[in-house]
Amino acid sequence: MNQSLLQVQKVSMIDILVVGGGPTGLCVATEALRLGLTVRIIEQKHERQTAQSRALIIHARVMELLATSSNSWNDFINKSIKKKNVSFRAGTEMGPIQKIALDEEKFGDTPFPFLTCNAQFQVENVLEDDLQNKFGKCVEYDSCLSTFTEHSTHVVSTILRKSPTSSREDEEEQISSRWVIGCDGGRSTTRTLAGLKMDRSMSGEHIIIADVKLEVLDSDYTLSDDDLNAFVHPDGFFFHLCFSYNGKEKIYRIVAIAPKDFIPPTRDTKAATDSPTVLSSEYLEKLMHQRTGISAKIEIHGWLTSFPVSHGISNSFWNGKHIFIAGDAGHLHSPVGGQGMNYGILDGMNFAWKAAWAKRVLDENNIDLEATSEALNLIFGSYDKERRIQAESLIQRTSLATSVVSIQNPLIVGLRTLIMGKFAKSLIQSNIKSLAQLTLCYNGKDSPIIAKLESSLTLYGRRLDFVCKPGDRLPNLRKGSFQLYDAVDRSRHFWVLINPDENNRDTSAGKGGLKVVKIDSISVEDQVSPPVIQQRALQATQAILVRPDLYVAGIGKSMDSIWDEFEDLVGIVAQKCM
Repeated sequence: MNQSLLQVQKVSMIDILVVGGGPTGLCVATEALRLGLTVRIIEQKHERQTAQSRALIIHARVMELLATSSNSWNDFINKSIKKKNVSFRAGTEMGPIQKIALDEEKFGDTPFPFLTCNAQFQVENVLEDDLQNKFGKCVEYDSCLSTFTEHSTHVVSTILRKSPTSSREDEEEQISSRWVIGCDGGRSTTRTLAGLKMDRSMSGEHIIIADVKLEVLDSDYTLSDDDLNAFVHPDGFFFHLCFSYNGKEKIYRIVAIAPKDFIPPTRDTKAATDSPTVLSSEYLEKLMHQRTGISAKIEIHGWLTSFPVSHGISNSFWNGKHIFIAGDAGHLHSPVGGQGMNYGILDGMNFAWKAAWAKRVLDENNIDLEATSEALNLIFGSYDKERRIQAESLIQRTSLATSVVSIQNPLIVGLRTLIMGKFAKSLIQSNIKSLAQLTLCYNGKDSPIIAKLESSLTLYGRRLDFVCKPGDRLPNLRKGSFQLYDAVDRSRHFWVLINPDENNRDTSAGKGGLKVVKIDSISVEDQVSPPVIQQRALQATQAILVRPDLYVAGIGKSMDSIWDEFEDLVGIVAQKCM
């Protein structure tokens, strides 16, 4: 008998080995456990860091998914600092600062119409507490992936675990799992071992980041905890905000494009021709005054660093067998817009529910191996396609935004200052939904598991027959105090029936045995815009097949029509396990 098969018999096999204990890896682990999979999660660090955090902001779309997966996020949200305004100024003139409200109605129908500010480790703490308290699991620290061997049905990973004492050698363990997902950062070992490649390009800019205690010395300028403070100066942007409390002390994050004369540190000290710029409180005070006109006393609190801005995306998020990557292991980009941690979490959510779907396929179809293989390729292929397309779009947007706020060509700087000065309010408010990831969507061209729209779009693209279209974020429809998102179950696909006919009015299970949420007699007056949904659409009888990540898989006039289309779309093996 094959030695690897003997090993599988002796060592119990888990569903997923998660490599990396950051927010993406923790999200994969907690979501997968919630959905009934078996998981282990390893992290090469000795313990969780609580002083350094590049990520700060959790956007509304991510909060929607987190809040519908665990009640632990309610207390987190209540204690978070929520940003309600942007204080903004462009150019060198030290005139009045514009205060632009982040109006709740601009966010649309989300239950979280604000930007939530917390350090990355605070997000990780909530996820890790859930991991331990709800599922009895823990992050296995001091453990790293050394190598793996893939077999037809599983992968055997070799893990190196640091010895707690220097007198002992590191321990080695082999873990058998159906799948491995690398959430191990931009220098991902998993990606390298899987034969995946990331082409990184440097933008030429350096970002300075500092966490500080900040005391403003100007009597005519008042710091507000509710504000995002953005200054776009000809020499580069300067950004600061309050993101956490430490007892009675307020901690602020400073983010700035480094000046032209900035000399970054280098790992190759022999090749260095000049001494690197020394970052300090005094350096930041001078930079802040130059870029904003504000005099302040700054005390470093925990973190002061710089790094080059780079962009890159892996050639695939899946090696076609058992190995996947997510988060920074799959895509790197500028921190402008605060999207990085959020996209990593969305990667993790997308993978976890598809892994649960794939497990049902494997557990319920052990006879027709060819059909099972086709179903798995479809499911996991959709993870790669959906998330890579979104990552490519994100990199394009953040690259453009970084160029806009950092370019120093005098003609373009003058134009930028003019446009931003006159149209800052409309630019910010019109892009709030996009920033909050509420406009993120998939379509049939991007994904093999999204249906076509049953009825054509008419009247300048407005949706007249249905409240949304396939691939859209599910609208959070309202009726009085009822919100649709309060009634959803994200364990599997489910149905939303709007104005159900007599045959479906009393049904508790829909096609495929999936759960049903029903809502009728909806009025335009109860809805929060955008999105703008026509009264005709709200009054129409329609069925929506919703994915576990609250995106619309299909929509039509009846469950039967959608279900028939999905049999053709995904095949009967994948369909019966949805």
